[in-house]
Amino acid sequence: MAPTQVGEAYALFRSEASLDEMRDILPYARDAVGTPEGMKLDLNEIESLDTDHLDEGLRQYVTMAKEADINYSISARLPKAGNEETAREVSSVLGQMYQSELFSKDGDFRGEIAYKDVDTGRYVFLG
Repeated sequence: MAPTQVGEAYALFRSEASLDEMRDILPYARDAVGTPEGMKLDLNEIESLDTDHLDEGLRQYVTMAKEADINYSISARLPKAGNEETAREVSSVLGQMYQSELFSKDGDFRGEIAYKDVDTGRYVFLG
């Protein structure tokens, strides 16, 4: 029996809100956009990420984000989906979160969503 495919994607972004505030709004954002059942989202401060277990491409992505003063990450896993589909789902959640008061409206959104392209093995930013 073949293993079930699990899509993975990563969002790194900036917000002045506290981690507790971000975690409080996440379930509402998920509900508002109707994330698929079984999708796992792990929200953390980027400084607390353990990068030792990450592959080199993702580790570079996180390092660049830290240098750009990005402070939050969401790692997403979606059973029976590809990486790009998972990235689009996490993008919807983050877009909904951005509509809240937790993001400053005096500037542009600062963040990126990336996933690993299975054909090239490289991380691609969702456009």
